[in-house]
Amino acid sequence: MIHQNLSKIPVLVLCGGLGTRISRCLPINTPKALALINGIPFIDYQFIFFYKNNIRNFFYLLGHGADSIVEHLAKLKSKYPDCTFKYLIEEYPLGTGGALINCLNSINHNHFILINGDTYLECNLVNFYETFSKMLPTAMMGVVKVNSSQNHGYVDFDANNRLVDIQYQIKESGYINSGIFILNKEKLKLQKLLQGVSYSLEDDIIMPLRNDIYVYKTIDKFIDIGTESSYKAAQLLLKI
Repeated sequence: MIHQNLSKIPVLVLCGGLGTRISRCLPINTPKALALINGIPFIDYQFIFFYKNNIRNFFYLLGHGADSIVEHLAKLKSKYPDCTFKYLIEEYPLGTGGALINCLNSINHNHFILINGDTYLECNLVNFYETFSKMLPTAMMGVVKVNSSQNHGYVDFDANNRLVDIQYQIKESGYINSGIFILNKEKLKLQKLLQGVSYSLEDDIIMPLRNDIYVYKTIDKFIDIGTESSYKAAQLLLKI
């Protein structure tokens, strides 16, 4: 039943970033979402993962390189006519949190998935959503265990998996923010955050609400193409 319900859940993909950290690896004016991994745009890997999990509704939050991404989405639509592709182009940079708040009224389901446009987590999405559905917090963050030193947002949480803190520092091991969340729209709207304002998702939305934010722990395949080194590593790790 949960797997069937996923078909109604929209996935929001944050694709508004400038991608300055990997710009030297990409053709001029190529948005990060269209960065090629073994000849295939990164955005396709994300899409296929969700498609295999019965997701059919996609909403892309765009900024830099929006025209190129819209053109690519039209090609995906022709290949996958059973899917709905929507997009919203921000007039000026709103940050990850601002982009989310700006589109809340356009989301047609109370629960939705949010993912960074430069991360990929091959998790058990059915179990993730089932865990969220039993608790119904404001949000549940996917966190992945890493055993090597990485410069990510390391996540601290209590014995009940409730979020305590996100620390941006290099550690030898721990759980990091994987860039995927499941959120409750109605609870989020209660915060009355203003549209058109720049917010950081983690600093301005997630952390202030941490008493009702929980984590979903996993050790599954995680890929981040946000830096030159991680983009190059993705070439070895990601295949369809």
